[in-house]
Amino acid sequence: MHERLRDVVVTDADEQGLDPKTDLAVAGWTSLAVDGMTDRVYVDAPDGFDNVAIVKRFARSHDAGSIVVAFHPSGTWSRWASPGAIRL
Repeated sequence: MHERLRDVVVTDADEQGLDPKTDLAVAGWTSLAVDGMTDRVYVDAPDGFDNVAIVKRFARSHDAGSIVVAFHPSGTWSRWASPGAIRL
């Protein structure tokens, strides 16, 4: 799914990197994902993203025990052990 969305958003193949979620974040999109095997939630977001409510709601809906938000293009990231602790 991320690859198809990236192909629509980042149309120039020369600008596409190895990770479609990072490409989407750099283009200003936020990608929320759950791995399906554990209770982890991963978020790839553009620098400046601060919509904590949607991240908390997504994490709670998936009973997340660990939330990681990676910001792009800066490469900074944060991790929390519960949805209630998330601060962006």
